[in-house]
Amino acid sequence: MARTGVETSVERTAARGFLGRPADDRSPECPSDGTIAEVQTWDDVVRLASRLPGVEISTSYRTPAAKVGGRTFLRLRTEAEGWLVVMCELDEKEAMLASGSPAFHTTPHYDGYGAILVDLDVIDGGELGELIEQAWRRKAPATLRRQLDD
Repeated sequence: MARTGVETSVERTAARGFLGRPADDRSPECPSDGTIAEVQTWDDVVRLASRLPGVEISTSYRTPAAKVGGRTFLRLRTEAEGWLVVMCELDEKEAMLASGSPAFHTTPHYDGYGAILVDLDVIDGGELGELIEQAWRRKAPATLRRQLDD
């Protein structure tokens, strides 16, 4: 599949600023380029996800998860493994896997399913923030998406 969908969402996110907020609305720990240094733990994922409206930190399949409107959009696969399951569109998943980045992976269990495994030890903080927002947007009710965009 073409990367057009991924590039468009990247451009759209860049135009809005980090996590959809204007540049002047960033918290002090966010550098001006919108990245967060060395985001490698579930705690960092929780901090990024919690900036989005309506996020609930919960569990899914007995592992830590982030939900919006009762719908899972992120899940830590296992504590030992450290891979984050991020909900995405199938064409975006294919593009991320085709990129050759060691940050992205899948298993046969996720074949044909809109989820990508992300290595928290490898992914760039800014890219992780973008993936979290995109996954949230796929699952969030329209009222919460509008709240973020206002």
